[in-house]
Amino acid sequence: MKFLFFLFCSLYLFGQSNPYAFTLNKISGLPSDMVFDVKQDRKGFIWLGTAKGIFRYDGVEVKSFTSVDVTVKSVSNINQDKKGRIWFQDFNGNIFFVEDNRIQSFKAYKANGFLKYALIHDKLYIAGKKGIRIYDISSFRLLKEIPLDLHTTIQTVALEDSFYTIGEEIHVVNPQNQLRKLTLPADYTKKITAPIITTDGKKLYVFSKFDPSYLVINNGENSLKTLPFNVVFTQNANVIDQDIWLCSTKGLYRFNPQNNTYKHYFSETNISFITKTAVGNFWISTLTNGALYVEDFNSGFIATPTIPIRLVNEKNNLLFSSNRDEIFSLDELFNVHRIYKGKTDHVISPLFVDNINNRLLFTSSKFIIKSQHATLEHIIAVKQIAQLDAKYYVISASTWNGIIYTDPKLKSEWDKEFEALKQHSQDGIYFIPLVTSENGKNCFVDTKDNSIYFLTNYGIRRYHKGITKDIPNDTKSVFIQMENLDGKIYLLSQNENLYELNSGKVHKIKLPNKFENAKIQKFKIIDDSIYLIKDNVVYNYLPQQQKIIPALHIPKDVEINDIAKFQHRLFFSTNKGIIHIPYTNTFGFQPLKLFVNNITANGKIIHNKDFDQLKSSQNNIEINFDIQSEAPNAQYEIYYKIDDSNWQKISNLNRRLVFSSISSGKHHVVLKIVRDSEVISKEISFYISPPFYLTWWFLALLGIALIFGIYFIFKTIIKRINLENSKKIEKLNLEKLVNQNKLKSLKSQMNPHFFFNALNTLQSYIVANEKKEAVFYLSKFSKLTRSILDMSDRDNISLKEEIETLKVYLDLEKARFGNDFQYSIFVDEQLENSDVTIPTLLIQPYVENAIKHGLLHKNANKNLEVTFDKFNDMLMIKIEDNGIGRKRSMELNAIKNKNHKSFATQSLEERIMLINHSEQYQINIQYIDKNDNRGTIVLLKIKASDV
Repeated sequence: MKFLFFLFCSLYLFGQSNPYAFTLNKISGLPSDMVFDVKQDRKGFIWLGTAKGIFRYDGVEVKSFTSVDVTVKSVSNINQDKKGRIWFQDFNGNIFFVEDNRIQSFKAYKANGFLKYALIHDKLYIAGKKGIRIYDISSFRLLKEIPLDLHTTIQTVALEDSFYTIGEEIHVVNPQNQLRKLTLPADYTKKITAPIITTDGKKLYVFSKFDPSYLVINNGENSLKTLPFNVVFTQNANVIDQDIWLCSTKGLYRFNPQNNTYKHYFSETNISFITKTAVGNFWISTLTNGALYVEDFNSGFIATPTIPIRLVNEKNNLLFSSNRDEIFSLDELFNVHRIYKGKTDHVISPLFVDNINNRLLFTSSKFIIKSQHATLEHIIAVKQIAQLDAKYYVISASTWNGIIYTDPKLKSEWDKEFEALKQHSQDGIYFIPLVTSENGKNCFVDTKDNSIYFLTNYGIRRYHKGITKDIPNDTKSVFIQMENLDGKIYLLSQNENLYELNSGKVHKIKLPNKFENAKIQKFKIIDDSIYLIKDNVVYNYLPQQQKIIPALHIPKDVEINDIAKFQHRLFFSTNKGIIHIPYTNTFGFQPLKLFVNNITANGKIIHNKDFDQLKSSQNNIEINFDIQSEAPNAQYEIYYKIDDSNWQKISNLNRRLVFSSISSGKHHVVLKIVRDSEVISKEISFYISPPFYLTWWFLALLGIALIFGIYFIFKTIIKRINLENSKKIEKLNLEKLVNQNKLKSLKSQMNPHFFFNALNTLQSYIVANEKKEAVFYLSKFSKLTRSILDMSDRDNISLKEEIETLKVYLDLEKARFGNDFQYSIFVDEQLENSDVTIPTLLIQPYVENAIKHGLLHKNANKNLEVTFDKFNDMLMIKIEDNGIGRKRSMELNAIKNKNHKSFATQSLEERIMLINHSEQYQINIQYIDKNDNRGTIVLLKIKASDV
């Protein structure tokens, strides 16, 4: 396609490329772009000595460290001792180390200039003012001081197990701490100015900072040699994989002393040091651009004037389009030429090379077909281009998908099939629509059966032998990309899953290992591989082997636009330029590492042996951890949970878990890192003792004390209740005794009163000389007296006894009144044989009052009726007379004796009240005055438990 260089404006732009490198600088989080030293520790963390102090990089976060009592700025010479501490020094020669995440000063040594210390096994070597000092690295105790004149020494270094001082003379302290001087050529000081020393384990190499001469010392023999290149200023030297890497102000030189060959990298960069990581990658410190991470020095990066978009192969070149309406050519030496420049600054995509007809087909602001002889343009937004043969092209475009061609006279095997289809032409281009009114995304030709596939916004369409059919899609996914590999169609869905169309059916691909649920942003098929673009990594997926391996790591700010194969290398067009790596390059998975640094309780570090015996007050727990990734900008998620709680997600920049006021007991914390389906976890268990008031012995004592307390309280309450009950019983007994005395007193009052009336009657018989009546009356009276005397000491008597006593009394009253007085006693049959009891002499006083106050003043026909009935649980006693009534009686009594008060009024009511108070009986008295004062009814209702 050499004619393109004449057809278009041939313009040389760029030449040799540098290795592809990730840059860690101020933009990506490093506080300074001036980095003097870079080392990897045994855990895999990268340490950087910068103009603003020392920093650690874990693949995501740049961590700074503070000093307890000194200000640390520009530092270099980073090393790690056996205890894991990181040592370094400033350019005044002061030595520091990092312990427990803080910078400590090595106070045992006072610096007098910048000569590098050295760590060899468990010893620290320092070139001091008067000689070499050797310290114990653990105790900082001075072990030995070797006197030596160091005024001409300009460099000190540890190589293998020995410590070297380099200047006009070279001295070495061997592992036995013995000092010897190396034999040097006579013209050493003339040839090697400002020496820099390194070793490959067998030979010593002494380079000059300012010229290409260098000295090789091998088993006591030495020889001066010359580098095959000129250096302006060499700053450091390091042996890696038998190659000597010279760090200079004009880049990095990789020198092989065996065959005297070299390679030059980063020629515009001031390089200070280079180190190789445990997994074979490289970190380079620079004094202008921060730190560079290189996975493979066989990779390369080509800076382009504009952003490269699409990559396509021309016969001997790689073409790429840009975002500024340009097309470039990349030759075998990676020189870049611009071969087309449009006028619109529009993105060119797609870009297709017709190597049969020497044409370019691409879309800018228009669709363009360009050859040496003609340029055709048509206003249509073409999204994808494929070629059937020399005549026909397949295109997918907005609102239209089908076949185009430019020369109707050209013959093709497809002519007969397309003749029957509807066609039209415009702007010199002929169009054969196959799928209309659908927005095309992708198209390709399956040469096995001459089928044409289109991917549109409505799904997948297949054209075969004049018929266009829909491909069923049971997954209901919307696809945005389609590629063909050996008759299998691979599809990328809108939700970033990979699918396969095979035998007319669409199904989701189950990716191997850790990619089962991976989210794929783009993919590209090259040969038998599918390159998956995911997060910040490009993966190589081999479907037949069901294997996925990383092909390229990229920073967060880099976006892959396209991938192509050229000269057995893979090229990646990105928004930063073009990256290329060997086609067979494989980096392998670089695992994440999770470290739990320390666990603190209330701010103090606790050791493993103390995890199961934390005090109850040590309940503010902080877990400090680190995550290390070899590749920069690793993508992962951090989760934790405590005990049986749910998983909690935290920021991937967070490096500590804080638990405040944790309850006592056994606790289990799980911390895990998730990358795709890869899970790395750490488990931490600790036990917080309960406070003394929750310990078993305290609870037991508390329980015992509580039991005794309850017992004593209960005993006190029972004692108080018993005392109160005793007082109440005593009070009740006193009240009962008082009441009984009152009742007896009342009865004692009633007996003389009755006797007085009876004796008056008996006296009247005697005066009247009525002996017979007197004897009868006296007999009745004696009987009644015996009954009353018998009842006087009893509270209750049976109803039968009460009735019999009442009859005797009424017989006496009848004898006193003669035939004018009649009485009747009626007893309910239910009461005749019952054992009902009532208070003693309860009825007689009311009968006496009826006679004395009601019947006494009546002239004739004095009648008294006493009735005993049972109604439910009540004893009903009715005393009815036909006397003068209560009103007339009261009037007569008032005339006779104004101060007189009836015995019933004075004492009976008081007695009833006392009886009711005893709660043994409840007595209710009701007085009923009969009409026209013809008598009175006294109704007594007695309720008792035995009625």
